[in-house]
Amino acid sequence: LVCIVALFASSCQQSNVDTGDFECEFDNESNTAAIIGYNGNEEDVDVPQAFGKYTVTSIERNAFAEKYDISRVTIPETVTTICQWAFYNCENLAAVHFSEGLQKMENLVFIWCQALTTLHNDSSLLRRRIL
Repeated sequence: LVCIVALFASSCQQSNVDTGDFECEFDNESNTAAIIGYNGNEEDVDVPQAFGKYTVTSIERNAFAEKYDISRVTIPETVTTICQWAFYNCENLAAVHFSEGLQKMENLVFIWCQALTTLHNDSSLLRRRIL
C-alpha cells in the first residue's frame, strides 16, 4: 500500500497542475481529478470544471469540512459524485447550486450546515432525492 501511495503521489507532483486553493487527487489514466480538500477562505466558491487536462468529477469525503467562511458553492456539471460529509459543519453555507451532471450524492453531505436554506439545482438526481 505504501508503494502505491508513493507512486500515486509521485505522478501527481509530476503533473505540475495549479489547483489554487483546492487539494486534489489526479487519475492519469482517465484524466480526472477528485477534490479532497479546500484551503481557501472565500465566501463564494466555484468548484472548477477542470485543472489543466484533468476534469473534476468528484468531491470527496470532508473536502470542505468545517470551512466556516463559505456561504455559497457552485458545483459544475463535470462533478458526478459528492461523497458523504463533503461539506460537514460548514455552518455559514447558505446556498448551493448543482448542475445536471450530478449522478451520485451520498448521505449526510450537508450535515450540520445550519444556515443552508437554498438548493438551486439542475440535477434530476437531486430533485428526486429532495422530493
